[in-house]
Amino acid sequence: MAIGKNHPGDSAVADLPEPEALLRDTDWAVLDHARGAAEDIPAALAALHHPDPSVRARALEHGLEPVRHQNTIYPATPPAALYIAAILSDPRTTEVGTYELQQRHRRETRQLPLRAALLDWLHLLALDTNDECLEVTRRYGFEDPHMERVRAMRPALFRAVAVFLHDENPDVRHAALAAAIPLAEDPALEDVRVELVPLAHKLLATSTDHRHRTCVIDGLRAWGHDVQDPPPGPSAPSPSSVPPTAPLRFP
Repeated sequence: MAIGKNHPGDSAVADLPEPEALLRDTDWAVLDHARGAAEDIPAALAALHHPDPSVRARALEHGLEPVRHQNTIYPATPPAALYIAAILSDPRTTEVGTYELQQRHRRETRQLPLRAALLDWLHLLALDTNDECLEVTRRYGFEDPHMERVRAMRPALFRAVAVFLHDENPDVRHAALAAAIPLAEDPALEDVRVELVPLAHKLLATSTDHRHRTCVIDGLRAWGHDVQDPPPGPSAPSPSSVPPTAPLRFP
């Protein structure tokens, strides 16, 4: 089975907890985030299913802000991330709303499916817990068990994200790839990186999104590819020039 070819209802997220079980069974009161006890996080997560798109946006941008405040990982961050990954395939996440995305150190408001905004959240989390962040943390003599827990979740998060690598919506497809590339730093996912390469070249040939392009270029260079930042359009390298790869199975 090739990565990203699964139907959202398939078994790619079988290793994730049920969303409702996460809300019900997690002892949020003993978990902390930037503002103290995380008792408010279940309501913010549940609000992601609210029929009003403005309520969903507030939940994602403000209600969940304390679990990633200033790029920090808190005890409440891992279960929140699992919940977000587990609801990606929920049909309600295809509803479009207005979301604020950070672009070049500023906020850009865009109309997106909630699914794309959730994938963007996971993309930022993956960057906050990547190998570089771990190295910086250890360089200063710290151990971060919460970051380590998120890093241990990377294969499961990758499986949830990879379902949407071939989504018909380009916002969803590109956000999935931007999340998948830093998640694929995990040694257990080394074999799937080769299958992400043609998708990365295709994004560079079509997308003008600065963050997505930067993520793809950084990932390709980290994997040993000599790639520049070509402008999207006819002058960009054709994704067909990348040799095809055999379908891979998850480790």
